[in-house]
Amino acid sequence: MDDATNNSKSDAKAGRLSDLQRSILRLAYRNRVAEGRTGDEWKVADVYYVEVLVDHFKFPAPRADLRSPEGKSFKRDGSTGRAIASANAALSRAVRRLAARGLCLAMCGRRTRWSGVNLTDAGVRVASETHGTRSDMITAGTGSRATTARGAA
Repeated sequence: MDDATNNSKSDAKAGRLSDLQRSILRLAYRNRVAEGRTGDEWKVADVYYVEVLVDHFKFPAPRADLRSPEGKSFKRDGSTGRAIASANAALSRAVRRLAARGLCLAMCGRRTRWSGVNLTDAGVRVASETHGTRSDMITAGTGSRATTARGAA
């Protein structure tokens, strides 16, 4: 199969991605490049849900190390708890749709409670085309980790 065919297939798989889906792919790809992983590691995720909730939805970080699946999670009380539950539901739907397109695999912890995403080969292709080359991602660093309250500037 030639490169033109591969590119048209990844364009078709990318289709119209929502802002949330693009954020998931961007964060997963950024982490994979920064950590030098190949995707063969099944005990970690390319991106954890908590990272997307902090980066995309702008919830305050519940702990310092978002790349660790273990540790304190979000407090789920009052209106913040409802907002987090709503964002989690949207995130789960977005991941399910990306998985249906063959761009990612949904992951979850066997002994601890975490959810995350690993990119498939097609997901890596789409993310790299959308968000730059490996060297672009490395020189850009790890990006910003939003720690402001949701809705704050």
